[in-house]
Amino acid sequence: MIKEFISNKNFNNYYFGRNISNIGDIFHDVALTIIVSSYTNSIFISGVLVSINAIVRVLSSLFLIKIIDKLNPKKSMIKLNMLYGFFVLILFLLIVFKFNYFYLFIFEIIFSFIFSIYKIVREKILKSILPSSNKSKYMSFIYTSENTLSVLVPIISVLLLKFISLRYFILINSISFFVSAYYTTRIVIDMGNRGKVKNENTNYDFKYITQIYPYLILIFIIAAVITFISSTSKIIILQFIKEFNFDSKKVGVLQSIFAVGCILGSFIPGMFKDNSIIKNLKKFIFICIAIFIPYILYQSFYTFVIVDFCYGLIFTAINVFLQVYYQSTIKEEHFGFIRSIHTIVVGAIIPLSMFISGYLLNLWTLKILFLIFSVIILSLLVVFYILEVCYEENYFAKGE
Repeated sequence: MIKEFISNKNFNNYYFGRNISNIGDIFHDVALTIIVSSYTNSIFISGVLVSINAIVRVLSSLFLIKIIDKLNPKKSMIKLNMLYGFFVLILFLLIVFKFNYFYLFIFEIIFSFIFSIYKIVREKILKSILPSSNKSKYMSFIYTSENTLSVLVPIISVLLLKFISLRYFILINSISFFVSAYYTTRIVIDMGNRGKVKNENTNYDFKYITQIYPYLILIFIIAAVITFISSTSKIIILQFIKEFNFDSKKVGVLQSIFAVGCILGSFIPGMFKDNSIIKNLKKFIFICIAIFIPYILYQSFYTFVIVDFCYGLIFTAINVFLQVYYQSTIKEEHFGFIRSIHTIVVGAIIPLSMFISGYLLNLWTLKILFLIFSVIILSLLVVFYILEVCYEENYFAKGE
């Protein structure tokens, strides 16, 4: 399989462009954290920036929901990378000459908007270049790399900042997006075998879409539930440390364990066939119920480590399965529309999850929260079986 990846030059250009852009995103997050800490030292501003990011992404997806499929994905991806690099360069110049923390809000709106479009168009390009078979293996390879980078790049950033100033770090950050744009220009999208998509005639009626893709509602529900639970990973680590009065240094250990779980979880879907996605989702959702049992039965550091590791492992695997579903099932003319809905659902769920989980943990212990999560997952399984039966009984029209 490695030989196939290496020999596929088109995929390699996409892969390197995507990962260089991902490195740029991580650099941006690191730089933003340092800027907030250095210039404002305000937790409130950090919270506002996170909120802006979430709100802009949801609003952008709402705005773009019927437009995104009309865009040329390759040209859009090149322009978005260059725009990203350009605005990071402006941020660099502002820090060199004159800085005002108010600029952070403006830039966060711009960056969030760019990233919202970018994230969808890069998946559209991926759909255009993936081979007809082994999509699961390709997706696993991509997400394993991304999760590995998410661990390594922040460490590299810290080491790099020991040798260079923040302004030059931001300059490197800017350059990374231009390099990503260069790799994107090398991607060849052959529309000859696929036929040209007539976006102007595409039916975006949601009822019609769900008739073509009968499992789509279920996919959205799974995405919402899994996002609701998995986005609490940092909160539950902090809550565990608080409840047991452990040394705060253990936060790093637990986050590392979670990260290892994510990396391994990304690898799992590549072991399965593309045509068994729904069955695999059902299996892994069932496994989710078992994640919390060790800690519910016995609260200790070691049982929490099991939960922490499985959090990353299972939820990441499910997320990759969802991405494989989109890549292997959704037609090109509907891809942007459906991915936009996915972004809206996930984007709205994350802040909601943070608020509800935080509120519940103020009332109850981590054990109770895990019990609630188990009930939610069990309910998801029930919904899964009901919708599956409905489909089999032809309550939903069969897709083509």
